Amino acid sequence: MIKKITGYLDAKKELPETYLAWPLFGSGIENLGKNGKPISRPIPEIRSNEILMRIDACSLCYTDVKAVTLGSKHPRFIGKDLSTNPVVPGHELTMTVVKVGDDLSEHYHIGERYTMQPNIWVNGKSMPFCFEYDGGLRQYAVIGEDIIHGNEGNYLIPIHGNITYASSALAEPWSCVEAAYRMIYRQCINNNGVVWFCGCDNSRNGYQINKIWGNPKRVLISDIPSDLEETIIHHYQEDGIEPEIHSFQSIINQNIKIDDILILDGNTSMIDAASEKLNTNGILTILNNKPLDGMIKIDLGKLHYDMIAYIGTHSLTIDDAYLKNPIRTELFQNGYCWILGAGGPLGRMHLQRALEMERHPNKILATNRGLERLSAVWDDFSNLAHKKNIELDAISPTHHQELYKQYLHDIGQSGGFQDIVVMVARAETVADAIPYLSQYGVLNLFAGINRGITAEVDAWSICGPKQIRLIGHSGSNLNDQIHTVKKILEGNLQPELSVAAVGGLNQLIDGLQAMIDEKYTGKIIIYPHIVDFPLTALNEFQSRDPEVYDALIASKFWGVEAEKIFLENHLA
Repeated sequence: MIKKITGYLDAKKELPETYLAWPLFGSGIENLGKNGKPISRPIPEIRSNEILMRIDACSLCYTDVKAVTLGSKHPRFIGKDLSTNPVVPGHELTMTVVKVGDDLSEHYHIGERYTMQPNIWVNGKSMPFCFEYDGGLRQYAVIGEDIIHGNEGNYLIPIHGNITYASSALAEPWSCVEAAYRMIYRQCINNNGVVWFCGCDNSRNGYQINKIWGNPKRVLISDIPSDLEETIIHHYQEDGIEPEIHSFQSIINQNIKIDDILILDGNTSMIDAASEKLNTNGILTILNNKPLDGMIKIDLGKLHYDMIAYIGTHSLTIDDAYLKNPIRTELFQNGYCWILGAGGPLGRMHLQRALEMERHPNKILATNRGLERLSAVWDDFSNLAHKKNIELDAISPTHHQELYKQYLHDIGQSGGFQDIVVMVARAETVADAIPYLSQYGVLNLFAGINRGITAEVDAWSICGPKQIRLIGHSGSNLNDQIHTVKKILEGNLQPELSVAAVGGLNQLIDGLQAMIDEKYTGKIIIYPHIVDFPLTALNEFQSRDPEVYDALIASKFWGVEAEKIFLENHLA
């Protein structure tokens, strides 16, 4: 007897006449599909420049929950009538070629596997696969020119070797994690941007600039010492740029975004007012040789979504702010790392990455309010930490209050954390964590917090000897996902360790509800060609399908053999 899995893997089976999909017709789970089930559609014909893909797995993301919950009120759906033009959600997917148009037959072949970077850009416009195009929660998809020849290149990323469908689908969320450590911040004034040199009555004489001039299109000056003003005007005039002299308030009143703002010995109110002018990717430089008169307010939403940055120095050499302590985005080798919110799916990914790194931290503190999720973190990762000779501590601020307070007190006394990675979308959590950064420490805000929500920060910790830096990011691009897939294929990343539960296509609604209820600690994988299989946590396979359970890695992790048996036993 020929095994079902054999015909599935080679993708040479005759295509069906119809397939199943989960279109979203409005707001709420009740408007997903029809009567709580996916709908049937005819298998589409493809043009000569298109590919028909079979979707093998789709990992669920909270983006899917938000899309389904908000429907037409979602920012990405504004102006769309989903009732007449529905969209299929799902963007963390993996696919296999099942049919190729004549024009592409030399480049694509039946049976080849791909994952996809879903943030597709076409003609300078973002066209996400799950908002502008139907997403991955269906059985088949047509891939055309927009995806193969997008603005950044080909958004299809090849998968080869003995890699699970789950791992391939998880390349997308893992690329968001990887991207948080791959950011590059400028080390000079932005070319073709706007720079503002902002002084006050207290500004010191003797400031110098040597290397970080850049080539801005506009230079603004307000109230800076005459010696620095002369230097700036002379330098930029030689480059054909005429600096503009303004008052502080006139610049604040202008409808302008500024790429580089340099505050020379200003107070906290000046810094807060000036920061409102920061452009996306903007840098605010604090230059001061003593503690300021209070705390500054940093917009955490802009830190995360707009990649603004605060740097500084207490010296008179302005270059030092940009060059002496350049913003570090990777975890500090042999350092001390604190992961806040380590018990959720993404927190677990950050922890796993830190443990698997070749140049890993020596000590990691994983915190999570809920004890059940924290216990799962310890159960799942303590052996890996021991194997890598990494000291891992898992503490709940809620259930281990005294231990938590004493632990942080001791850390503060011993120098602090080189890295703090935050998965918790609360400003007070961020503000409370910052004082525990070490000298040259970096706080990485991975959790998305709305623009306009601020945290109070001691500016002297940025410009003074401590030199902390705050960064934030959670999206990814094509290069990030290519980098992630490379790590997976080389065996340096095991995304399947993130899998908490799997289910069939009919169980999508159960999967979304499980995410809303925070039922699982890891990711949920939907297998579209297993039409009907109950949403099942991996440990539940012991009773539901013992053969799959016996194939789990260490009786707890998804893997190649478990997935093959699951497909063999339950493919439609």
